[in-house]
Amino acid sequence: EATDIISAVVMGRCHDVRVRKCPMADGGEATSSILGRILGYRKTVVKGYDCLMRPVEVECHVAADKSEAIVDSSGVIGLQMISTGDRDPWMATSWPLGDIVNKLIESGVGHVTVGVGGTATVDCGLGFLQALGCGIFTSEGRLDRQLRAGDLLSVTRVELPATFPSVSGVSDVDVPLLDDDDRISMLSFAAQKGVTGEELVVLKKSVE
Repeated sequence: EATDIISAVVMGRCHDVRVRKCPMADGGEATSSILGRILGYRKTVVKGYDCLMRPVEVECHVAADKSEAIVDSSGVIGLQMISTGDRDPWMATSWPLGDIVNKLIESGVGHVTVGVGGTATVDCGLGFLQALGCGIFTSEGRLDRQLRAGDLLSVTRVELPATFPSVSGVSDVDVPLLDDDDRISMLSFAAQKGVTGEELVVLKKSVE
């Protein structure tokens, strides 16, 4: 939409120019649709859940030969999908994103590329890994439900599966999970998801 507006203004004032529109995204909203359009992938809808485990329909873009599919994390567990009054990062889980990856792989897709950004979750991606086959353990044993951020302090062990589905992520930043207080890390984005200052201390302890 932005490139359409810019193009219209330029063409309206400079009639002897040619404009090539190159939309961009940062890994968040619209990443899959932009890449899908450029690559000629077809749009498909997969049924899944949002970060609060409510049913949603997820837009993905799939290559004709099913060699690859692209999906935005923001289109599955996105912050914009949750109304302000319903935002509760401690109850949110990234599990549904892994569930969508599994469904795409099960449909015959060879590789899934995930646009990373715009999420409502702060579970360090453990829910996502859990959906992909990782065992999440607490002192009471293996967690038999979807992990939420509120479970992080009780996690004692993560057991990797023998194999993972073929999946990669795209983003416009290189941000560590945890870093010094004066440097940007995953925790720098916690406030916009609804984590308070006091809760941030608990979240940092959970991550450590």
